[in-house]
Amino acid sequence: MGTTSNYSWPYPESSDYVADGATAIENLADAVDTTVGGFGEYSDYTPTFTNISFASYTYRYAVVNNLLHVWFRGVLDASVSGTISMSTPTGTKPATSDAIPLGGCRAVDDDTGLQYNGISIVRSEDVFRFLSTINGTTGSAATWDAGHPFTWASGDEISFTAVVEAG
Repeated sequence: MGTTSNYSWPYPESSDYVADGATAIENLADAVDTTVGGFGEYSDYTPTFTNISFASYTYRYAVVNNLLHVWFRGVLDASVSGTISMSTPTGTKPATSDAIPLGGCRAVDDDTGLQYNGISIVRSEDVFRFLSTINGTTGSAATWDAGHPFTWASGDEISFTAVVEAG
């Protein structure tokens, strides 16, 4: 029996005598199932938050083809005290720390109903951060913190997505 180079899946070679074809096919099927079982399924994650706390949140991630996919949505239970950041999932260290845009983020001010959009980035500390323009000014961006994009309070919402190569 031979094996594939990428996943070592067994297969009969042309010179093999396959006495029990059903067993050979079952072995191949089991190997494929083991390799791709759970492929693309999202897992829950409990991140480390910096300068922000939540009454409730959902943080889900999956690694597919060496790409880390993250989805987050949370409602604050208190105000923000500094620059907002969240840890990346354990064991999925992003391959970049160049602060390149990885996805979108949205904040909703519960008092006014206003929505603020921005981009999610990853920093060398393996944390996600968020940026948006200052008062709509082109080329002028601010990291989301206690005063940006608004003054945060209990009930406000933040959500983001990100896709980055896993290192």
